[in-house]
Amino acid sequence: MSCEICERPAGTAYLCARCEADLAERLGQLPALYVSLGAMLAPGRSADSGGRAPAAVEVPLPVRTDVVDVRGGFGILPMWARALADDRRLPELTSPRKRIAAPDDLGHRVTAACTALVAARGWIAASWPAAGDCAREVRDLYDGARSVVGAADLPARMGRCPQLVHGAACGAELLLPAGQQVVVCRFCQSRFPPGVWAALRVAQARVFSGAAAPGGPAARLSHA
Repeated sequence: MSCEICERPAGTAYLCARCEADLAERLGQLPALYVSLGAMLAPGRSADSGGRAPAAVEVPLPVRTDVVDVRGGFGILPMWARALADDRRLPELTSPRKRIAAPDDLGHRVTAACTALVAARGWIAASWPAAGDCAREVRDLYDGARSVVGAADLPARMGRCPQLVHGAACGAELLLPAGQQVVVCRFCQSRFPPGVWAALRVAQARVFSGAAAPGGPAARLSHA
């Protein structure tokens, strides 16, 4: 069976190991992104302007509508956590006394939902028919939030790792943490310093367009 996100072989699972890790990585960052968006609600504010997220229930106008729209989209996370709990028949997540969080506090529900989803990442990837839809919506939410926040401390996304590992492209998402100059793959540990970034882009284009061959750019981008 192919991975429902990248279409790489996934055995009997719905998500391959790389896409499972990408899902967990994004879920791990979404609560902080939600807080950063809250700090940007007032016009002219940015995520690193030093302001605190407003504590009032009602946000005074005018507000940044782009931030409001993206922030409201975080409501899908508690929905996915609820669907997960229902499908796994977990009473600790569905009972009124132990629900994920207070229904009027989206921030707490986002954090709790992300925690629950990350904890179940293995089951989601291996056994949940909704895994592909969940991963896609989480990816879209993450990309949208990150494009608005633009926070300096968020890692830059550098595409997927084209390094050949046992004859196949690694495919893990490459992230460049703020302040660092070398991209390190979290899975195969391949290192890509700035001097090979142009070749990295070429390798990614060839490998993930299906045109890669053994000994091509992906194979030559070895552990630098």
